[in-house]
Amino acid sequence: MKKNVFVLLFSGIALVGCNTKQKSTVDEVKEVVKQTEQISFTLGKSYFVKNTFENKQVESLKIETQEAFDKVFSPAAVMGNSKELTKIDFNTSFVLAVIGVEVNKSTDFYVVSLKDRGEYLEFIYSYKEGDEELTFTTHPFFFIVVDKEHNKDVRFLTE
Repeated sequence: MKKNVFVLLFSGIALVGCNTKQKSTVDEVKEVVKQTEQISFTLGKSYFVKNTFENKQVESLKIETQEAFDKVFSPAAVMGNSKELTKIDFNTSFVLAVIGVEVNKSTDFYVVSLKDRGEYLEFIYSYKEGDEELTFTTHPFFFIVVDKEHNKDVRFLTE
């Protein structure tokens, strides 16, 4: 009888131990999925880089105040519908900007993804420079507006 109780007790402990491990694995998978959450954003429109902003290489900026934003960007004059200008409320949002160097070729930037990786945001972008030379120089850039609920350190990566 003691032998049967011992075998039954040992089997029960083994089953409980196996069940706990599966729950832990499920929790780990949920955490990984949570850490790779895609974040929504608004693409900035109708601004230009101020002539006073100088850079010798591509700059990646996280801008959290209107004052800092105004040092880099100014609203562009847009004919027609003035609602094209992206509104930014720095009380509820922040800006992630990528600013290229001045060039005399058309250059386009593209957002690939913005993901929450748990401890930081991962912002992946790509760019394409045209082959044909222009008769003027341009300061290529883009920026996105992100809700402050996602405010963390940012890693800017090119694809």
